[in-house]
Amino acid sequence: MSFSPENYLQTSQSYTQSAMTFTVMGIIDIANSKLSQIDKWKDYEDPHKASVDRLNKGRNHIIRELKDDNDDNGTAIIPTGNTLYKLTLKDSEDNYCYGYEYMDKLPFLRKTQKPAGDSGSSPLPIPLGSRIRIEKGTLIMNGVLMLTRVQCSYLGLSDHDKELYQKLNSDIAKKNIQYLTGELKSQK
Repeated sequence: MSFSPENYLQTSQSYTQSAMTFTVMGIIDIANSKLSQIDKWKDYEDPHKASVDRLNKGRNHIIRELKDDNDDNGTAIIPTGNTLYKLTLKDSEDNYCYGYEYMDKLPFLRKTQKPAGDSGSSPLPIPLGSRIRIEKGTLIMNGVLMLTRVQCSYLGLSDHDKELYQKLNSDIAKKNIQYLTGELKSQK
């Protein structure tokens, strides 16, 4: 089944009529500044060149999580930053649309998913080229899929998508730095 977002642009609210599978073509954190994201990508690309709170280059890293020692079992993690993701999705008919996290956080975007044999730790929570499933009844607002944990699940990478995975994820830091820098320049 294909999804054509243009069919829903004039409708403020609708629902999907069937379950659909999408390929994740892009992931953007819309809750954090573009400058902050550029720093993350620069740190990923070369940890010694990233700026860290105006300190000199080296082993200084931004603290993003704190362990709560007062927790009974000592396992609670308190995130210091909020994230909210916008996904660029492609269906089986090559129709593109956006999907936003809506009402709650998607669990698969909160823990890093790595394909077998991949030892890198990208700032992206899932690799580009991964697949997700959207269930029947998913809210559509102005052509955008509103993703909830109940109606969206992570399927991982398909063996058929290895070439796409390699294409999307090669030089990913450079691509994202260029994209975010371009976005900043266009806002001036």
